[in-house]
Parts: sequence; C-alpha cells; structure tokens
Amino acid sequence: MEIKRSLKAIMLFGVSVLVLTGCSQTKSNGSDSSTSSHKVSQKADSSKKTEKKESASSNQESSNQESQTALWNDHQDDLLTQFINQWAPKMNQEYTKYDGEASLKVSTGTVYPDDLSKVMVNGNKTTIGMSKDGNGENEYNVVAIYNYDGTKPPLPNHITYIFAFRGDQPVALVDQSRDGVPDLRPTQNTEVQKSFAQIANQSDFAKSEDEEQTNNKQAKDGSDNIKPITDRSEAIAIASKAFSSVEGHTAENNIEPSTGPEPDGSYILKTYSGAKGLDIYTIKPLADNKAAVNARYGSVQGGEFNDAGTKIVERP
Repeated sequence: MEIKRSLKAIMLFGVSVLVLTGCSQTKSNGSDSSTSSHKVSQKADSSKKTEKKESASSNQESSNQESQTALWNDHQDDLLTQFINQWAPKMNQEYTKYDGEASLKVSTGTVYPDDLSKVMVNGNKTTIGMSKDGNGENEYNVVAIYNYDGTKPPLPNHITYIFAFRGDQPVALVDQSRDGVPDLRPTQNTEVQKSFAQIANQSDFAKSEDEEQTNNKQAKDGSDNIKPITDRSEAIAIASKAFSSVEGHTAENNIEPSTGPEPDGSYILKTYSGAKGLDIYTIKPLADNKAAVNARYGSVQGGEFNDAGTKIVERP
C-alpha cells in the first residue's frame, strides 16, 4: 500500500509539472506575438509619418513656386516693342529684336542670347541669362534684347539694349563695345530707362498712357490756339531760349539735312556740334503761345544719345 501511494504521488507531481510547463510556454508565446505585433504597428506609423512629411514638403515647394509672381508677360513685351518702334526713329536708328528663336547677331560678332554667359556688367563678371517672366536664379534675368548696327564709320559699331530684372527691379542695360567681351552698363538715356521701368510696373505705364491721351485730347480740343512750327528760324529761336547749347551750332552748314517740320506740328532741329557731335532738339507747340523743347546729345557716328530733358518756353 505504501508503495502504491508513493507511485500515485509521483505521477500526480509529474502531471502538475507538465501542466505548469505548458502554461508557461503559452504565456511566453503570447507575449512574443504581442511584442511583434506592436513593432509592426510602430513601423507602419513611422512610414505614414514619413509619407506625410514628404507630401507636406512637396506641397510647400509647389506652393512656393506658384506664389512667385511673374515680373514680365507678353503684354508688357508688346508695349516695349511699341515704345522702341516709336522712339528709335527719333534717334535715326532702327532696332532688331531677339524674337526668342533665331539668334540675334551683332555687327561686332557677338551673338545673343548665346553669348550672354560671357558678358560683364559694370566691368564685373556676373550671372545673366534669358527669362520668360523675369524670374530666375541669375543676378540679371533678361526679358528682351534689341540691337542697332551703325552704318557710319568707324565700323563696326552698334548699340545693344538688354532689358532685365535684377531681383524684382527692372534695369535697362546698354553695350556699345567694339571689341573684346561686351561690358553692359545701365543706360544713360533717361527716356529708355524711364519707359522700361513704367512698362515693368504696369500701373504706372497705364497711367502714363492715359495722361498722354488726355494731353493729346486737350491739344486737339484747343488746336485752334496751337500754331504748328514750320519755320526753321522760329525753331532755332525757340530752341535757343530753352538751351544755350543751340547757339553757335545753327549756321546753315551746321544743320543736318533731315531737320524740319513734322506732321504733328512739331519741329525737329538737328545740329552738328564739333567734329562729330550731333544735337537733336524736338520742339513741340503748346497752347497759349508756348513750346516744349527736348534736347538729346550724341554723335554722328551713332551710339546712345543722352537726354538733357525738356523745357517749356514762350514762343517769339
């Protein structure tokens, strides 16, 4: 009996050990499964966060690009062309525009826009390149190029205007170099400079056009009081009142043959000053027996003319 009892006790103890061992393994396996599931969930969350960050970054970049306002458009480009076509004949010049396709060749051998990367500005190397809307990574983003090749000796000679934006500021550059690397500099022609700035800032240019139309209408309405200037001696007398530089340059042999009255009633007086100087006075009749005289000084060899301003004087 004692032996049987001992055997039963041993058997019961063994069964208990087996049961406890199984439970322990089940709990251990359950814990591993839970941990593994938790890690997978963390990875999934991390992946989603990364995707959200990348998406946000992409959206921010797209938003920044869209928010960059265009500084130049086709309408402004047309207005600049209109200005050049009206202004150039007054300078006895005819300009060719870079049309965005065929390269613009200058008489000195420079080719635009191909050679833009070689030019200097104010004697310094810089970054400069074409831009459709005036924006870009260059220091100077070029929106238009116009060139005039001179026909009078010494040849070759030219005037090349390069209209650009430096940051968001419009700048009209000009080059007249005859050899070596083109060196662009801000134009000294106030009419070109002012007109480009007005076109770049569309509201100002629109205001200027409105004012011009108003002035023309007023002149037309009071046309009975405005007498055209057709006589050379009167033109000389009026110009002399406004600019003393006229004196001494108005002998008959010092007056350029193309000088004379214009269809609008104004008079363009062109005089030679010195061996190579050419002064151009545009005299426009006004109401109340007055006249506006604009003076531009340049050279018979071509080149950029400097605008000396406009003065209003009494007619003789």
